[in-house]
Amino acid sequence: MNFGQVLQKASAACFNSGQRRMDHFVGTTEMIPRSKPLGLRRQNVKCGFR
Repeated sequence: MNFGQVLQKASAACFNSGQRRMDHFVGTTEMIPRSKPLGLRRQNVKCGFR
């Protein structure tokens, strides 16, 4: 099992317990600068509690 699958399971558990996923998991995309004109996109998930 990789980290992405663990996050999906944790997000599903949050939903199944009646919690709002957005209160705990926020998906982001960030650009990683490179020497070429186009950057590289990387998806991230920020975890935390409000």
